[in-house]
Amino acid sequence: MGGVRIKNRNIIWYFLLFVLITNSSVAGEPEFEWQAQLSFSSGSTIWDVIQTSEEGFIGVGEIKIGTNGQSALTITSTDQYGTVLWENTLLSLGNSSARSIARWDNGFAICGVAVDSLGEQGLVMKINAQGNTEWILTVGYENNDALYGLCTTSDRNIIAVGYSINDETLDNDVFVASVSPTGELLWRKRFVLPEYQTAYSIIPSGEIQDDFIVTGSDNGNLFLMCLKSNGDWRWKTNHILDGYQVGNEVCLTSEGEYVVAGLTRSQSGFSDALLVFFDKNGAVIRDHIWGTDGPDNAYSIREQDPAGFVVLMNSNSGTGDGYRPILYRFDPWLSEIWSVEIANLNALCYSFRSIENCGYIISGQSTSDGHGNEYSSSIFKFSPEDLFHWD
Repeated sequence: MGGVRIKNRNIIWYFLLFVLITNSSVAGEPEFEWQAQLSFSSGSTIWDVIQTSEEGFIGVGEIKIGTNGQSALTITSTDQYGTVLWENTLLSLGNSSARSIARWDNGFAICGVAVDSLGEQGLVMKINAQGNTEWILTVGYENNDALYGLCTTSDRNIIAVGYSINDETLDNDVFVASVSPTGELLWRKRFVLPEYQTAYSIIPSGEIQDDFIVTGSDNGNLFLMCLKSNGDWRWKTNHILDGYQVGNEVCLTSEGEYVVAGLTRSQSGFSDALLVFFDKNGAVIRDHIWGTDGPDNAYSIREQDPAGFVVLMNSNSGTGDGYRPILYRFDPWLSEIWSVEIANLNALCYSFRSIENCGYIISGQSTSDGHGNEYSSSIFKFSPEDLFHWD
């Protein structure tokens, strides 16, 4: 009976959504509220951003330092109005960077890459809500490793994914590491396969407790992978299209499916944005490809109440105006409800969060004058959509 009620509820939601989106006077895209552009440093970026309990935001990324194009890891806090409260710069030796952030054990977990005199190491660190570092741990194999995505486990640990360059084969292997709240490395795994594999995103599976779903690129094909709680490989599947594909982020839907946002590029020509839907066992259900005449890349996806999805895409029409990051709102059948440009200048964005009743927070980099390729770290805030005329 419970399953019947849920199914009927979804039918009602879909009907309401259909009624609303067929009336153009009802549905409304979110509106720009503010942009926080940090201290200018050409090439710096905020890779990920998250809301704090104080109704502000913490962004993580990298800032260029010195005269040789090196980067240091940065952590930045803004209030709910976009005023920068503090900036912390860490690990200034080599090219260090923070790529992802998640709430963790009364603070925040961060993963990325730290570079020292020996080479690159996968990085996991913990900070408190004030941005103070509690501990930093570097993990890896032969000093050619990086971590791009992370999530928490039911027993309060962290699992982070990325790549590790194998000194024996000289290939990229998918690299996974688990870390405790006190900074202890619990285990690490490297999945040795031919050619080049990189994992960019990991989430709890939602199907079996303490299983996890990973996406990325497997020798030019988008892949989906299920891991057990100890890091062992349960299953792995590829979505093979002509040319080259990447999975940037995976999302669990309310229907128990997985949807991956990424890109596809034929042997010749520019990339297009790509969504791929998988069932709970990794079988491909459908895909959706769209874009402009220039290069397009879908970086992030969230399921959006009452139904459908919001996707962050970087789009370049090829007309010489540079990249424009865009939020797309799709219904469950992937018909577009609205789209909105995040910046009316040359910019690239890599992460967004949908904040309940508060809209969207987006991170990336933008040019200071709207032209050229001199990017600097930026955070953008947009209002909620006006789909139901919420007060």
